[in-house]
Amino acid sequence: MKKITFLLVLLVGQTILAQIDSSGPQPLSWKLTTAYDAPIEKFKNVPFDELAKEDAKNDLDKSIPWRFGYDFSANIDPDTHGQKIILDNGDQLWRVRIQSPGAKTINIFFDWFDLRPGAWMRVASHDKSDLSKLFTYEQNNVNKAIGIWPVESDDVWVEFYQPQNSIGQSRLEIGNVVHGYRTATDFNEAKALNDSGDCNQDVDCDITPSGADPFSIDQVKEDVKKSVAMLVSGNTGFCTGSLINNTANDGAPLFITANHCGNSVAGWAFRFNWRSPTPSCATTTASPNGTFDQTASGATLLMNNSGSDIQLVRITDTGFFNSNPDVVWNGWNKSGTTIPSMQFGIHHPSGDIQKTCRDDQPAAKQTTSFNGDPTTEVWRISDWDLGVTEPGSSGSPLFNQEGQLIGVLSGGAAACNGTNDNNAFDIYGRFDIGFSEGTTAATRLSDWLDPNNTGQITLGQYPPLQVFAIDASVAINDVPAEVCSGAINPVVQITNRGTSNLTSVDIIYSYDRGVTNTTISYTGSLAQGASDTVNLPSYTVTGTTSLNVRLENPNGVPDQNNTNDTITADFDLNSAPSFAANNTVVFNITTDNFADETSWQVTDSSGAIIGSGASGSLSSATTYNLPFNIMAGECYEFTIADSYGDGICCGFGQGSYTLTTDTGLQIFSGGTFGASEVTSFKIDSTAGLEDELQNSISIFPNPSSGVFNVESGLDAVKYDIYDLSGKLITSGNLTNGRSEINLNAVANGLYLINLSINEVQITKKLIKN
Repeated sequence: MKKITFLLVLLVGQTILAQIDSSGPQPLSWKLTTAYDAPIEKFKNVPFDELAKEDAKNDLDKSIPWRFGYDFSANIDPDTHGQKIILDNGDQLWRVRIQSPGAKTINIFFDWFDLRPGAWMRVASHDKSDLSKLFTYEQNNVNKAIGIWPVESDDVWVEFYQPQNSIGQSRLEIGNVVHGYRTATDFNEAKALNDSGDCNQDVDCDITPSGADPFSIDQVKEDVKKSVAMLVSGNTGFCTGSLINNTANDGAPLFITANHCGNSVAGWAFRFNWRSPTPSCATTTASPNGTFDQTASGATLLMNNSGSDIQLVRITDTGFFNSNPDVVWNGWNKSGTTIPSMQFGIHHPSGDIQKTCRDDQPAAKQTTSFNGDPTTEVWRISDWDLGVTEPGSSGSPLFNQEGQLIGVLSGGAAACNGTNDNNAFDIYGRFDIGFSEGTTAATRLSDWLDPNNTGQITLGQYPPLQVFAIDASVAINDVPAEVCSGAINPVVQITNRGTSNLTSVDIIYSYDRGVTNTTISYTGSLAQGASDTVNLPSYTVTGTTSLNVRLENPNGVPDQNNTNDTITADFDLNSAPSFAANNTVVFNITTDNFADETSWQVTDSSGAIIGSGASGSLSSATTYNLPFNIMAGECYEFTIADSYGDGICCGFGQGSYTLTTDTGLQIFSGGTFGASEVTSFKIDSTAGLEDELQNSISIFPNPSSGVFNVESGLDAVKYDIYDLSGKLITSGNLTNGRSEINLNAVANGLYLINLSINEVQITKKLIKN
């Protein structure tokens, strides 16, 4: 089983959890008469006293996410647990019943999630009172993992349905079960005296200031509120963030929030448009719940930056966006010199209904120490004039008077004092710093929000507020910044932004801004918002190249909006060395005596982070084996950093590291560097011994109380056993036949055994209980 080594604890309020979703098939367990003949999976013995002591301290700290649940590690899959039922039409249903006695909610994290068309998964309460959204292949993502929103029950069904013609082609495994021991309602009741949050303003409250209102600020707020979502982050926190536009104006599912909300994003979940139908505007009256079922699951990390406390992710739930949700993408202002005249925020405090706040004085620039970075650049709000923020608001957008995003909430002391605020400050990580401060696509926003380097200082929201009758826009697809192979196959995307059907347009393109232009005449019929693509001829890349494309004469007349008619894509041929591998590259590191200074990450050619370890994740003077998944034909960049600037060898310990393919080829070795070291490499595909090794090894009993028998059909198989942090536990060799591995001396839990022979290796799980 593929194991993701981060856990998901979902943090939401009691009032939002009854989320019956009637779309798609209802749970078969609600009507099946077939008896459940498998053991019920039970998760109990939550350490409530220990949690209560920790929560009493942490709940007073606004910068620490509010914890909702206790996380149980699980190992549940259709081959070893639950019940399989063949339905009358030959389709298969697998179901498992999970209980966590006394839980207010149960949440499931799937560390394998890969569904084929026609298959689906759902989680439902046993008493038929609550139900998750329907999960299908449209929620598949590169992480092959996903988390769901909590189900309000201590007794749930997990159902996994496969059509007859594709049984066995999908894969689903449960890695974590979360016992929800408290809710946002409990949190509000447990707050200190006069800290009840009554000064908050629901987002539908009128925020017009008294006196002059030159910016029509309430209407500006109305224009952008549908971009904001409450998000459930990894481990033990919940935050707020928003969809954000890019200069291609293409509705790419980009979502911006705070870096301190955590970077393990595969299990993130998002809720949009949760608003009350009867808003409470700084009163003691609770906001009644609103109808909302717009949820998305799954994300990949694109960039993060501690100097601005900003991170950007791509939401991977295509099913959500294919359903035409009622959302917008924020515009932005990246000017480093313009000071806003006034500003407002939209957020979800303490897992609550969407709220808003307004400050009538210009925000001030400030450098502050935040989460270990002494040079974090922020906007400081000295005192809100209307409303406040609270824990859970972290990452929420700060808008200027034009409705352009200028920052994300990092922290502060602002809070309610009855129906008034406490006159304290808040700080927001500055968007302009996050836009350009970093040195790579993995550390700056510009590569993602201005992918074609237009140099725009400001950008409007998407869809645009102003609409034209004739408005054709252009984008370029399938042209990476670095080309791994020698040829590209560019795709021009034409989108009709206008109200009139687009029936024709000229596509004019050239390479390297040359004087020779090629024209393609496009004809079709595109309604407003519709897109079509035109494939350009294959082009061989030999070095630094630019592709320039513009649109002219839509419907035979001038375009009424020429701001989106032209685009340029710059790219280069990747010259990194190539290595053969099957599925993984392994980062082996022996840390020095100051391992808390060491961090690392791996990015692919799109800039997406596929593996990482933050400062503080490693122990000093310890050896780790940290594999990350790779794909054939892809280019990668590995970065190791030392926050003190003296590498990991050799003044304070003999640290070193290597990058090695699962075929035994060493990509790089080092340890002596300054602040950071970058290694670029490509991966070629290879076939070999992997299947034979996989099929020749069997381990039993597994789970075991300590002694595992290993049957091997091969000679000289080497094994290394690691815990989930990557720490080496023991090593040895297997002979042809039966060998014994004794883990009596280690704690109960999940371990990974790497088996290797002739430079090929595989990984299996060992479960000691």
